[in-house]
Amino acid sequence: YEWAKKMKQMEKVWVWDGSPVMNVGNLQMHVCNWGCFGSFPGSTLPFSEAPSAQWPANSGVEYLYIAGLWVGAKVNGVPVVSTAAYEAEFEPDPYDELQKVYRTFEGAQGGARFPSPADDDNDGLIDEDWLNGVDDDGDGKIDEDFAAIGKEMLVCWFTDDTPASIQRYPEHTPLHLKVRQESYQWEEEKFYNFVGVEYKITNYGKESLEDVYIGFFADGDAGPRTRDQ
Repeated sequence: YEWAKKMKQMEKVWVWDGSPVMNVGNLQMHVCNWGCFGSFPGSTLPFSEAPSAQWPANSGVEYLYIAGLWVGAKVNGVPVVSTAAYEAEFEPDPYDELQKVYRTFEGAQGGARFPSPADDDNDGLIDEDWLNGVDDDGDGKIDEDFAAIGKEMLVCWFTDDTPASIQRYPEHTPLHLKVRQESYQWEEEKFYNFVGVEYKITNYGKESLEDVYIGFFADGDAGPRTRDQ
């Protein structure tokens, strides 16, 4: 019963319904809010039917099983790695319902980029209230100055040290990282064959990190889903 309650709570934050998909261009890509791209096609996960680097769009031909962010560093001389795939050591806080996936587009209210630099709320600061459901600048307004990019933009954030993650992977030593993930796509033909991704990674722990490396693990499966692998 306790586990069922935990799962219900997690479902409020972990976006498992397959809805966060970059789909305005010629490459269709499912985006997770724990640092993964792709959808584990053929698995029992509820989002497995979402596009997983499908190209051309609506062709049924895909190029990815799953991909995920990896960050490694030395803490007091000891190598430590936090991963999004296959082990989901990064995750949104299952008790913070604001840590969902936010969708926007260039020209949305609060997301002006031009004239550059844009200041939507005229407070003299630029893009200081990023898209996260929080009043970052303390002015009583939420997400009013965040600079949207592309015809479609998805925003989420996660950490590598939630209690649930540490409990799930007891061998995991967190780096105490907060990751802000933004992905962008355009519909113009000269730009529509890719998805742009930007990470802003912050060490909010008490230890200094040395020899930091940022990588991207990718398990590629190319071809139609109906084909035997």
